[in-house]
Amino acid sequence: MPNVIAIVRVVLLIGYLGVIAAAFVAPITPRVFWTMVMPAVPLGFVLAGFHAWRRTCPIATVGALGAKLHRSGTLPAGWRRRGLTIAFIALIATLTLRLVATNGDGVALGLFLASLALGALVVNAWGGGRSFCHHLCPVGVVERIYTDDAPSASSLGSNETSRCDRCTGCAPACADLDQERSFRRARDDDARRSVTYAFPGVVLAFYAYYALREGTWEAYFDGRWTLAPFGIERVTGPGFHFAPEVPAVLAATLTLVGFAAISHALFATIERALTTRWPDVALRRERMLAFASFTAFNLFYLFAGAPSLRLVPGVARALELVVPIVATLVLVHRLRRRDGVTDSTRPHATNHGARSVAGAVEAHGGASTVATSRAVPSGVAMRSLGSDASPVTKRRLPVWKEAG
Repeated sequence: MPNVIAIVRVVLLIGYLGVIAAAFVAPITPRVFWTMVMPAVPLGFVLAGFHAWRRTCPIATVGALGAKLHRSGTLPAGWRRRGLTIAFIALIATLTLRLVATNGDGVALGLFLASLALGALVVNAWGGGRSFCHHLCPVGVVERIYTDDAPSASSLGSNETSRCDRCTGCAPACADLDQERSFRRARDDDARRSVTYAFPGVVLAFYAYYALREGTWEAYFDGRWTLAPFGIERVTGPGFHFAPEVPAVLAATLTLVGFAAISHALFATIERALTTRWPDVALRRERMLAFASFTAFNLFYLFAGAPSLRLVPGVARALELVVPIVATLVLVHRLRRRDGVTDSTRPHATNHGARSVAGAVEAHGGASTVATSRAVPSGVAMRSLGSDASPVTKRRLPVWKEAG
């Protein structure tokens, strides 16, 4: 659906630029943006799917202009290796900035949104491709956590990807080229595990901080923060109602980091406790990543948009129905994505032998599976997988397609 994608891309870009302009002249803009627009984004890219969002994201659209200016080279190797961690740190910094500056100040919001677009332009011009999306964008972290291996309405029955017109090698195991391969590689990566396990704590911490600062949950739910102008008092004033001597910027950072650490420890402990139940490491890791994503998504929608949604009860009730259904369908799909044979129980060929590469084609009705295998030299198989030695796993159909 290239025409639909192009139309949506233009609409979202115009909307993004419109919000930046409105932020400087309309005091209501922060409330509309933070309580109506942003709450729709995670649900939107979960429903639309990873590749559809990557092709329509307004920040990525601006960044694509920067990619056209790229001539040669990539970002420093250390940055590329730690891209997800750096982007997660950027997310923490962004949320801290929201809590002390951009929540209720239109000028601060406009400057922040403009700086994101400018950052995408500059970083992509430097590193090529989608360097900003992969290695710095705070929204990109959330996108990957929610959409890794998740089905979507737009992806079912579609082989379209979000690959760049000219690949510059800006990211190893690029999800825009092959999301499944990228997920398998990231699944075994400690950085992906740490970020995903910490994320539910970050979500809860962000909303809890309003109560920690003001002493009441109504400080978030009544929306007073959408009218709080930026000032030195917002940054250096009392950070906790029980410890007013702690500056707000430090208190917000400590809250986000502290809750993230607790969340990470909790999910890591659960993962270790499930060793007997799921002895296969890869299977256990996949399922824990799915549970962490599910937890964060539902925590987010317990709070997101509440200051405005509570004024429109019908919409609030609709979201209370839609969000759990979407989250549960995605979770069930991710839990059922593998058959009984897991990666760690498959025979692995050595460099001295031959590697068997199996391809599976499942009939649309789910009634039959045709599998073929052929022996190829180890080196050829390695190249065909882009130097990713993880074996190919058979994918289940999403539960709603199986039901059909």
